[in-house]
Amino acid sequence: MEEDWRLPGAGEFLNAAEFRHKAYEPGNESNDHDHCAFCWRKFMEDTNPLREPDSLGAGYAAVDRPPGEDDYYWVCDECFEDFRDRFGWSVIPSGE
Repeated sequence: MEEDWRLPGAGEFLNAAEFRHKAYEPGNESNDHDHCAFCWRKFMEDTNPLREPDSLGAGYAAVDRPPGEDDYYWVCDECFEDFRDRFGWSVIPSGE
């Protein structure tokens, strides 16, 4: 079986991670986008006037990864569904 092209360099650091599905928000003022940790699709805020047509406005944001930080790693919906069982991911409600 051929290994998925999205896996090299990604995944192990997100073993057993918890995620929230939410609208994308940049982590700091100097960054207007992030990328999926697996397929590298771009996330940008829906309200960003420079938003690219194929960028994503929402996805899964890792909770407490790295420790003490939320929303540092983002995963698109497609990659999340493809890898959630492999890495033992869970989803917590946005309000928690």
